[in-house]
Amino acid sequence: MWNLKKILWDLKENKLQILLFEFSLIVYDDKQMINYKTILEKFVSSKMNFVIVGGFAVIAHGAVRVTMDLDLVIALQNKDLEKAWNILADLGFKCRQPITKDVFTNAKVLSNLIHEKNSKAISFYQSKQEYLVVDLLFREDLKVEDKDIVKINLFGIQCPILSIDKLIHLKKEAARPKDLEDVKALQKIKKA
Repeated sequence: MWNLKKILWDLKENKLQILLFEFSLIVYDDKQMINYKTILEKFVSSKMNFVIVGGFAVIAHGAVRVTMDLDLVIALQNKDLEKAWNILADLGFKCRQPITKDVFTNAKVLSNLIHEKNSKAISFYQSKQEYLVVDLLFREDLKVEDKDIVKINLFGIQCPILSIDKLIHLKKEAARPKDLEDVKALQKIKKA
């Protein structure tokens, strides 16, 4: 019952989304606690070209929503691909698709593979807790430009987030039921 009261109190303070992350998205292994905050700290400190999209971006803009994965758009550049692979591997993540580091970190080879397989994302899961997932999407496919990125504080970290207008646009294009629900929530936030 204490947790329910805490969640309701935080909802009044507009802190529900962060609280949900803290409660539901923590993974333990025998050496360290791994969560999405850790991943974002490492991505931001690496100076990699990336932007948060998907459920985390919807939440960052103020919608109350649950998400179980972290969707990131990264630049299809060798240095950024290598940073992403190394960060995720260091945190115990494995690539869900049968892709080696050599293929993933070679932008030209990876781009050809993505187009050949008509792939939307390369998915990584934490090897000890498979529900902790990071999906990497690529900028060229989504046509994300610098003007489409805003900085929003998540977990005390200034993170690059897809702008609300671009997020609405991409969610409309995807048109899955959950995306259309996100569009409604984001449009309501824009009007407020």
